[in-house]
Amino acid sequence: MIVVGMLGYKFYKSEDRNFSKTVEIFLPMFVALAPILLTILPTEKAIEVAFPDVEKYINRADDLEKENKELSENIVNLQKESTKMKNKNKLLGEKKYAEISDTELVVDGLMVKAKNNLVANVDGDHYYHENILKNVTGKEIQYDDDQNKIFIGNQEINKINKIKFEDVKKLLYSGKNEINYEEEENDSFLVAGKEQKHGFVLTNSKYSREGSYGLFNLDRKYSKIEFDVGKVDDSNSSYIEDAKMKIFLDNELSEEHKISAELADTHFEIPVNNAKSLKILLTDSGSNFGFYNIVLTK
Repeated sequence: MIVVGMLGYKFYKSEDRNFSKTVEIFLPMFVALAPILLTILPTEKAIEVAFPDVEKYINRADDLEKENKELSENIVNLQKESTKMKNKNKLLGEKKYAEISDTELVVDGLMVKAKNNLVANVDGDHYYHENILKNVTGKEIQYDDDQNKIFIGNQEINKINKIKFEDVKKLLYSGKNEINYEEEENDSFLVAGKEQKHGFVLTNSKYSREGSYGLFNLDRKYSKIEFDVGKVDDSNSSYIEDAKMKIFLDNELSEEHKISAELADTHFEIPVNNAKSLKILLTDSGSNFGFYNIVLTK
């Protein structure tokens, strides 16, 4: 302010007040007052006055930051695409190619006339057309892509209605003179020289009033049970005696059969009629009998 006062006094005393002289006197005053005037203005306005091109540089900086971000994203995407291409090339390198042949079909020594007896040779392994299986088994072959399952037989596709005993081994929950070979501590048993790893054995029932039996909790889920039964090969027993088998559904006698100790095995299909409980009872035999190939139908 002192400087401004001095310059004003100088102008007042000056006799020569033309334009050039006026500029010469007041220009330093404006330069001196400029910083003070800027402090009076709002910050953003002061910056615009002091640095008129600042907004242009800020916008340019924002544009550069955006371009840099886009470039980084493009690099990441290129890296992903590169990885995909490498994986695809790897899979193509490992891909197996099949040689397909149309063959003649011979079943048990008999030539069978049928179409589409195709065999695919893939790296030494042979894959057979479903038509071959149809001709050999006499059953329909259906593949369900959604479940990745092959259905053989005249059942509805997408429906599994038969269950192996080993898959529901806890159904046999108790019994007398009964050995459950689904339990880990039990290994296997022999029937007619064949090893059986899944099933159960009912031992000597001759000297027990109650006989030997197994108890099943079917929980009303099954309509039928089927199994093979035969005398167990037992070097510790000299008994070769037939047995009587009784089937109880919910504590009521349903049917009874004679089991031969001399036959290798006998197959039974027993309706269980969605009963809650099943009891398989053996009596009158000193022999041990094994039950295996057990299948339950819902």
